[in-house]
Amino acid sequence: MKEWFTLSELAEAKLPDMPWTVKGYDKYVLRNGWRAHSAKVRKREGREGGGGFEYHLSLLPGPARQKLAF
Repeated sequence: MKEWFTLSELAEAKLPDMPWTVKGYDKYVLRNGWRAHSAKVRKREGREGGGGFEYHLSLLPGPARQKLAF
């Protein structure tokens, strides 16, 4: 099972009770302090042009995690 996701992947998944756009996720990440969890956030590797982050599944609320599990 996949454990790390980009904001684009999360937005595409249309998770329950979560934003449906990358911009919405950007705001959600800042508001909920996801980047302060250094063990659950990592810089994305191999991306042309650099930049970007991946977020661990455990940062998401239960219903969103459950949807991603299937």
